Amino acid sequence: CTTSGTCACDEGWSGNECERFRVYAEADEGIVLVTLAVAFASLTAASMLVLGLWRMCHCRYRLERGLLEKLTKAIARADQRKIALTRRRLAYCGWNPRKIDRFVCSIRRRQSEESGISLAYLLSQEFLDLAQRCTGLQDPTFYDLADAFFLKEQGIGACGVCPRDGELGCSFVDTLPPKYRQGATHFLSWTWGYTVSTVRETLQSWLDTEEGTRAEDVFLFMCFFVNNQYRILVDKTMMGADVLGATFESQLKRIGRVIAILDTWERPVYL
Repeated sequence: CTTSGTCACDEGWSGNECERFRVYAEADEGIVLVTLAVAFASLTAASMLVLGLWRMCHCRYRLERGLLEKLTKAIARADQRKIALTRRRLAYCGWNPRKIDRFVCSIRRRQSEESGISLAYLLSQEFLDLAQRCTGLQDPTFYDLADAFFLKEQGIGACGVCPRDGELGCSFVDTLPPKYRQGATHFLSWTWGYTVSTVRETLQSWLDTEEGTRAEDVFLFMCFFVNNQYRILVDKTMMGADVLGATFESQLKRIGRVIAILDTWERPVYL
């Protein structure tokens, strides 16, 4: 069609427009609108699908995290029923037995390495009787206890599997029930040269000055009990000032609170 008023396509003019061009133009606009609508619907559906998948993954993540927290607490309390129940629930979430076992081993190792011995246990008649019975002494030093606890046949923990390396021989604290071993709340600075009575009386005096603190809530990182003495004294695979110093430094930084025992002010054995 030309602008001179003649219709080259023989369809005729309608005003200033060619009828055929106007029909084609309207048809093209309709196709574009339909295409845009389909694209928008597809984009919306894809967005809803992605959002749904994200929500599903997030819910699964929260579920798994909650189960892992429950399993960690159950291991700390040695609650075998809850451990078994939580393991089954993790299996429903797609965890295979090997993956669950690896997680359980890692938690037991960390809890063993970070555990402290209960102040209530150290002050108990049960511990005093054990110390006197094993050494045959009324008031033994902790050097005496080391010989009696770890260097004799069938020592304490000798037949236990260590959660830290999976080998026979575990720390003293790993032999105790959960109420006497939990995450360390205080780092104890002392010496094995002290007698049992000196340690017990000093800790009792400290406790008496800590208003509102219960012995049952205090767990001490006390090297004699929490380190695996079968590796240090017997196997001698964990020796040297550098190794032990690094261990003490990391534990001290993690715990953040220290109790130091001095038997006398002027010339303490500790120094």
